[in-house]
Amino acid sequence: MRAYTAQKLKAENRQRAFLLIAERRALSKSELASTLGFSAPTAGKIIDDFLQKGIVREVGAVPTDFGRPPYLMELVPDANFYAGVVVEGAYIKIGILNLAHELVAVSSLCCEGIPLHTLIAVEARRHIEALSESVGINPQRIMGIGLGVPGICNKENGVVLAAPLIGVREPMDISGSLASLSTAIGCPVLFDNDTNMAAVGENLCRGSEADDLLFVSLGTGLGSAILIDGDIVRGSRNRAGEIGYCRYVPATRPTTNEAGWLESAINIDAACKMSGVRTLVELKALDGAQKSSVSERIAELLAPCLSTVALALDLSHICVSGLLPDALGASFFDALNSTLAGYMPFPVQAFPAYNPNVDIMGAAGAAYLGLLSHMLAD
Repeated sequence: MRAYTAQKLKAENRQRAFLLIAERRALSKSELASTLGFSAPTAGKIIDDFLQKGIVREVGAVPTDFGRPPYLMELVPDANFYAGVVVEGAYIKIGILNLAHELVAVSSLCCEGIPLHTLIAVEARRHIEALSESVGINPQRIMGIGLGVPGICNKENGVVLAAPLIGVREPMDISGSLASLSTAIGCPVLFDNDTNMAAVGENLCRGSEADDLLFVSLGTGLGSAILIDGDIVRGSRNRAGEIGYCRYVPATRPTTNEAGWLESAINIDAACKMSGVRTLVELKALDGAQKSSVSERIAELLAPCLSTVALALDLSHICVSGLLPDALGASFFDALNSTLAGYMPFPVQAFPAYNPNVDIMGAAGAAYLGLLSHMLAD
């Protein structure tokens, strides 16, 4: 038991030290020791290990008026990488993040008609390797993979409980496919709901201002995720944030075997029907007045649900991402914020995602944060 406790403490100290260096980008051994409360020998051993791994490097001495000048240790951003994979209905999106949380490569490919098991075990591996090699990265330097799936997911046992938009209408165990991907690339794989991953990405980009956040994704479907104190709220049955199933009209027997009522009412196809166009390209080409009209109708449907969640959890920030708000532009957020103001006595602000790639940054970033021990292990 003592050996296990010592090993666990060693691993935790390494992670704390690495995350501090990654945050500061450069600091001395003495700064590391004093900030984290380590002894000088402990800080020295950790830095020596990081130097040996090549994830930090010495960048010169700090001028001092007395004594031996301390050397700064700097993060090496491109020493290793983390990959993100997001299943987007008929498409799969792949991205690679370095140790400084910088997205160094991203691509999107059609995967229509490919079963989920094959998509994970075969296609994801192939596309990760191809994307890595296209930017000169050895796939063996990928230390972890984050995989996002649009559905209700149990990340602990690798089961997709329901994901009707990708054809999963009863629980599907994908743990074997995740293991195959892990073996093929040579690193652990972290699996979760795709919108949870995107919320992590928004938090990585914005920092502490996004620690308490309702994140909504609007595209072919409707997904949402909740961040409290920087952590994803999942619920004991992994259903937290599944607002797409919200209904304003009762039904005899609602089911998760198909898209939810609100998800069916607010998506790209529904918005196209509202405006009398057929494609997302045509929706994006509408004039300002037409976009405002569609945005107001969407806001009328979306605001009651969002305001209820925001009031229940005391949230003042709502991030809305996806192809639909991107197509409608500023008129969408003007309409949504105006409508929300009529539902809430407290200030709340809806705003677009930090960038279009927060989903893939979040998938890779979740792997970075959740699988860091793999890179730092002996």
